[in-house]
Amino acid sequence: DLEMGTSAALLKRMKEADVILAIGTRLCETTLQSYTLFQEAQTFIHAYPAAEEFGKSYPSNLAIETDIASFLKLL
Repeated sequence: DLEMGTSAALLKRMKEADVILAIGTRLCETTLQSYTLFQEAQTFIHAYPAAEEFGKSYPSNLAIETDIASFLKLL
């Protein structure tokens, strides 16, 4: 959970990850920690049911328009 009060340990893990997979979430200034959470070298994959959300707050390396329940079953 990347909302207000996110633990420092989770933020550290997110910043150090090679790949970020965001499933079924709209990204915003709060979840992106004032747009400082993701690092340029990270690969960002965004799965969401509405394509108009892709790239609104952060550019993705791979955007997947999908029904979230179906996507999760395939993982």
